[in-house]
Amino acid sequence: MLAAVMRQHEDTCPDIALPAFRGRTPREAAADPSTAADVAALLDDFEWTQRREPDAPMMDIDRLRRELGLD
Repeated sequence: MLAAVMRQHEDTCPDIALPAFRGRTPREAAADPSTAADVAALLDDFEWTQRREPDAPMMDIDRLRRELGLD
């Protein structure tokens, strides 16, 4: 069940506006050359955190990178 919740989060998070991207979604920010590196850095941070907390729920960061065109 937790895996399904994480998958749903992965499906929706690219299209949720975030203050970190000045109110734009990660998808919008990834498409903008001036902020794509910021999105990539956020995903890198998520990945680093997951490596440090192996028992925590995991998102498929590589899947998010592909979804956002950052692979």
